Amino acid sequence: MKSVKESDYRNIGFGFRAKYFKSAVDNLLSKELITLWELSKNDNTQLTAFYGVGEKIADCTRVYSLGCDSIVPVDLWIKRILVNKYDLPINTKYHQLQEFAIDHFGEYAGWAQLFLFTGARNGLI
Repeated sequence: MKSVKESDYRNIGFGFRAKYFKSAVDNLLSKELITLWELSKNDNTQLTAFYGVGEKIADCTRVYSLGCDSIVPVDLWIKRILVNKYDLPINTKYHQLQEFAIDHFGEYAGWAQLFLFTGARNGLI
């Protein structure tokens, strides 16, 4: 896998994300996956250490891949919903929005977020 170049990822459709994917694959190959799995279930530190991975992407990875069902990734769509439907202030910070959603939607808040996101994107909310 180390012989795979960024251009190889770009050629199979990764587009601008090719450099992030290449870096992530190289990083993963140098770690013990069980350690990454276990540590990532507790917080985002291990995931955000990857080039190009921020809080939202780490949260998406945790809820959709690591069984952290209550984690709520907050993007522009989710922020709009929480601000408009639940009367939260527009300047509410990422982690405050997340805490509100977890408190409001409970142990499967991450999956509730997915339904809210899909509903908003399709004009249902």
